[in-house]
Amino acid sequence: TGTFNDGSTETIQSVTWISSDPSIAAISNSAGSAGIAIAQAIGGSTLTATAGAVSGSASLNVRNQASTTLTSSANPTEFGSPATFTATVTPATATGIVTFADGGTTLGMSTISNGTATYSTSALGAGSHPITVSYGGDTNDSSGTSSVLTQTVNQATPTITWVAPAAVTYGTTLSVTQLDATASVAGTFLYTPAAGTALAAGTQTLGVTFMPTDTADYAPATGTVSLVVNQATPTITWTTPAVITYGTALSGTQLDATASVAGTFLYTPAAGTAL
Repeated sequence: TGTFNDGSTETIQSVTWISSDPSIAAISNSAGSAGIAIAQAIGGSTLTATAGAVSGSASLNVRNQASTTLTSSANPTEFGSPATFTATVTPATATGIVTFADGGTTLGMSTISNGTATYSTSALGAGSHPITVSYGGDTNDSSGTSSVLTQTVNQATPTITWVAPAAVTYGTTLSVTQLDATASVAGTFLYTPAAGTALAAGTQTLGVTFMPTDTADYAPATGTVSLVVNQATPTITWTTPAVITYGTALSGTQLDATASVAGTFLYTPAAGTAL
């Protein structure tokens, strides 16, 4: 008989615990540990508590404590390049599906085969990504989530295509004919020298800096080509001189050619010659 603090009394009955399958889950009736179940093997058992005419039962399923680990095929990767994530579930006999996630965003799901499951993606943006894999469990194995794998994705460098332009003649100004680079992604081009520039004769280097529109995932890129600038041929203007008398020496009256650029003239026959 037990006495409560208000002075009332009540007959106390002992509780008897029974497991329907002690080979799966044994349950104690010993003082100090009564009602504590100890897992013995994988499976199910019904636990029953009886006190006098009152009894109650509950089902207990015993499963393996599964663990899940996560690895990456490449880390870091470049934006646009694939990364394959591999989940390893222990024990290897575990079955079911795992879910790959980037923080709170689900990336995809994969079925476990021989203790592993994989997921590949090239859609991760540049930056750091907290990747995890979660296992939902099965009849014999518990659920669980891996620790975080930080996947680093570096910016990609756009590909610039720029064919060396055809040679030009000195005095030709640069235009889209020469400054015609293209890139693998959208963006803008900054050329050096700029359009409208006339270059000196010789082999010159043209440069371009490309700024991608998507500055989060792509880095700026540069490129160069060579341009041959050929010498120009000046234009000579020389009017046929008036008729002269034999014995008249050649002078500036006859040798009076002009040119389209500054320079010197060498005449043949020379001034002073009588023809």
